[in-house]
Amino acid sequence: MKQEDKKLVPLDDQQLEDVDGGLFAELGLAAAMTFGQVAPVTTMKMQETPIVEHVQTQTIELTKENIELDGSLTENGSVQEQEVKVKVGEKELVKEEDYIVKNNKATLAGTYKLKVEGIGAYSGEVEIEFTMAPAQKQEEKKEEQPEEKKEETKEINPQEIQLIGDLEYNGQAQKQEVKVTDGNKLLEEGKDYFVEGNMQTNAGAYKLIVHGIGEYKGENTIDYMISPMPFTVRVELGPQLIENGHEQVQKVTVTGANGGFTMNEGVDYRIDGNVVTKAGNYTMTITGMGNFSGRKNVDFTVAERQSTSITTMKIEMEHPLTYSGSAQTQKFKVSSPTTVLKEGVDYTLANNVATNAGSYTATITGIGQYSGSIAVNYTIAQATLSSENVALGVQLKATGKEQTQTVVVKVGNTTLREGVDYQVSDNVVKEAGNYTLTLKGIGNYKGEVKVNFVVLQDKEDVHTAEQTNVGLYAGVAAAAGALGVGAILASKKKRNSMK
Repeated sequence: MKQEDKKLVPLDDQQLEDVDGGLFAELGLAAAMTFGQVAPVTTMKMQETPIVEHVQTQTIELTKENIELDGSLTENGSVQEQEVKVKVGEKELVKEEDYIVKNNKATLAGTYKLKVEGIGAYSGEVEIEFTMAPAQKQEEKKEEQPEEKKEETKEINPQEIQLIGDLEYNGQAQKQEVKVTDGNKLLEEGKDYFVEGNMQTNAGAYKLIVHGIGEYKGENTIDYMISPMPFTVRVELGPQLIENGHEQVQKVTVTGANGGFTMNEGVDYRIDGNVVTKAGNYTMTITGMGNFSGRKNVDFTVAERQSTSITTMKIEMEHPLTYSGSAQTQKFKVSSPTTVLKEGVDYTLANNVATNAGSYTATITGIGQYSGSIAVNYTIAQATLSSENVALGVQLKATGKEQTQTVVVKVGNTTLREGVDYQVSDNVVKEAGNYTLTLKGIGNYKGEVKVNFVVLQDKEDVHTAEQTNVGLYAGVAAAAGALGVGAILASKKKRNSMK
């Protein structure tokens, strides 16, 4: 075919999708050969290839399903690497371009864990176990063989292991390098020894192990450390504190740690001296901890409180009190046009507990944001007596001498005392007839009760008196029965009927 007959066959959309955008330039020639003869290089226009449209913008995360061990290991006295195959779909990834493998070296028989980390277009970290089988024992040959010369192995002298450089926390994993010598000979890592445990991130004390291999044997444990990073911080104070009579915490925001690290209280630093109560000038101390070291002092102020006088507040009694025989507490509502104050937070209350009827004075004293005190009068009202509280005593009969009609006064289960809780008048009589006594409450009680009673003729039947005064005991029959008056009347009826 002549040169002018050669044509460049373009790829269709599906073929373009099958070709990785980043490799298109390298694979373009081979793709063209698949669908026709190779066109002259001078006729290809690379700008027509839509490479940019096929650049991947997201990474693919590797999982255990993408990874398989490639081959097996058997102990042979040398360092060996466990190889792996990594596939995503039908595509086999390329080591050092799409992923890296760590901790895949071993010398002695046993079970180990290697780590596969995605790079480039791939991400994720996957741990895979692999095993190195023990060396197989060879059967002794019956025929005598010339004795093989055994290679001598040497112990690595711990005195000839040196740490190279000092490590300081930087937020990244760091490797502690070592230098191992045998006299004047510098040993080679991977050939004469390998190091375990020398890759760490956080500040702290660690141990690494140097394992002899090849001509060298033994294990040596070496201490090393990653020092905390000295830190410099900017501290922004929160809202200024105003004295309120209670313990308060001065809030701060710690920013601008060197290296741009985000720092957290309790993990990277602690604060001392930021809890205060009274107004004044104070200094708190911020101290690095964990991966950071250093200290910074920060001054702050607690302002004197600007108090409001309690005397400007509106004072209201929550409820009226009436004598009950027990101690009672008078509560108050203390308020401004916009706020209802809280007892124990904004004010204290004193002298507001009393028992007996009368007038009292409570004291309200401002606390916290309130100052001053105010006296507030309140009253415990007298309880009111009624006819339901009164019962007559023993039935009187005329004897020609003055007699006193007794009464019993009860409120609930409490029997009142004459002269203390009440007074009785018009209850001293001599002749038979109908009378009315007057009972007035005093002290803790008030009210006036009129009670009718009868003085019988000497031989008059009690029954007759009952009939005559049939409405006399209305309203007090229950109380009279409780006091035994009914029993007295019944006894007199029985005696009259026997005459």
